[in-house]
Amino acid sequence: MATRGAEAWEARQMAGMAAVLALLVLFAAGGGAPAPTSSQPQAAAPQPPPLPVYECRRAGGLVLVDGQTDEPAWGQAEWVRGLCRSDGRGRGRSQTDFRAVWDDANLYLSFVCVDSEIVAKHTERDAFVYEDDCVEAFLSSGSDLRRYFEFEVNPLNAVMDASVFPNPEGTDKVVDYSWNCDGIEVAVRKADLLPHAGGKQCT
Repeated sequence: MATRGAEAWEARQMAGMAAVLALLVLFAAGGGAPAPTSSQPQAAAPQPPPLPVYECRRAGGLVLVDGQTDEPAWGQAEWVRGLCRSDGRGRGRSQTDFRAVWDDANLYLSFVCVDSEIVAKHTERDAFVYEDDCVEAFLSSGSDLRRYFEFEVNPLNAVMDASVFPNPEGTDKVVDYSWNCDGIEVAVRKADLLPHAGGKQCT
């Protein structure tokens, strides 16, 4: 999946240096509780764990958006293998691996997913792709992780993209589904695996 546009990713400013994608994790700070009146020292509040960091390396050559990642450009890309469930309850039942590279024009994301029963029905842009088997990416180009761009792609090559930002009224968040990423390209390739591998592979 490739994205263009200054808002989505300021690739030109990253030339010559490794780009870092921080996995999006939001922490709510507690507030409104009265200050402790006891003279006894209070235990320090537990600190959230550090955010996982992924080093997105520069592509080593031309990248084709064709659902395959066998070009030399991907040779130095770091793999993230065995992604965890979104609810934090361990790893998923099926294997999902991820890697990414960038060049002066684009950011490229690659997912390899193994699934014994691929389910997908949506084919139109900005449909409810999250109801299908899909991969998702959340990209924030600034320090405020409450503002980010969301991308979802299902096995039928349907795309949902949106701009997400805090609600000015202070309640929840605003998801702008009317926003579309200019120049986005996606490609899905499905391949049968050997019977003992337990399913089909999508990239």
